[in-house]
Amino acid sequence: MPQTSRRDFIKFLGAATGFGLAGLPLRGAGATNYKARVVVIGGGYGGATAAKYMRLADPRVEVILIEKNPHYISCALSNEVLSDERTIESLTFDYDGLANFYGVKLVHEEAVDIDPVKQQVRTRGEQTLGYDRLIVSPGVGFRWGAIEGYDEAASAVMPHAWFAGEQ
Repeated sequence: MPQTSRRDFIKFLGAATGFGLAGLPLRGAGATNYKARVVVIGGGYGGATAAKYMRLADPRVEVILIEKNPHYISCALSNEVLSDERTIESLTFDYDGLANFYGVKLVHEEAVDIDPVKQQVRTRGEQTLGYDRLIVSPGVGFRWGAIEGYDEAASAVMPHAWFAGEQ
């Protein structure tokens, strides 16, 4: 059975996204010069990749990425930080490339509410963003207290590997 590389999968995902966007409606008069608006919540691997390939699939689509953190620390090579082959700074990225090279608009806030009827996302800063399509890519997170005795304070002495950083 033939194997598919990550690169081929990403190309396929971008092409499929482009075909999927073909059915997006035109936005109302005066709103923007864009064909449609896609809002992506979450700037980790999934959200940032989706935002990038949405713009590549059709530059006439306005893509807005909502991510509360100004930087992303990749966990993929964090084992090399542990072995002193890399620094944590070499795994830390901002979102400028998405904005400057691909035209993704950035909103550095936390999404707190989605209204699927009105097709709007509200941020903690009370900004309301309308959308034609929405991608929610929340990533992984903790449910502190789900394991008795394991709360946020305990994680300082019982390390985890879900988020890169001082751990």
